[in-house]
Amino acid sequence: CQHQMTMMLIRRIFSLVSLFACISTAFAVGIKQQNGLVGGYAPADVNDPFVEMVAKFALESLEKNKKQYTFLASVSSDTHLEGTVLQAQQQVVAGRNYKLIMTVSDSTGCLGAFQVTIYDHFGDLSITSFGNEMTCIQAKELTQNNASDSDEGY
Repeated sequence: CQHQMTMMLIRRIFSLVSLFACISTAFAVGIKQQNGLVGGYAPADVNDPFVEMVAKFALESLEKNKKQYTFLASVSSDTHLEGTVLQAQQQVVAGRNYKLIMTVSDSTGCLGAFQVTIYDHFGDLSITSFGNEMTCIQAKELTQNNASDSDEGY
């Protein structure tokens, strides 16, 4: 009788574990279909307050660290620069990664654009990398091409 009770308990545990595995797999497949790839980058709203916060941090870091993109070579240190996020992606890690494509403008207009990756470790921001320099036109074309690619399901 003891052996039968043990076997019945093992079957119930196995059934529960199997059910949990099926539900977990279905949930993961649902996330993959919704966001592209589990753990990968997903599009982010360029008007999201967190995206705006990391973009401001990126622009301040660019100015402080004097990262010399060609388009900044003729800008004086007292020139007020504005940053505009054209495209944003985010990735959940132990915190959150943001990949941005930004344009930089002064009072005369758009000076240039760049890619940047920022790591947000629960409010502690750091630049992972400053990426490629682009003209404003190249950045707008790139973001338009990326938008049409994602609309087509790529």
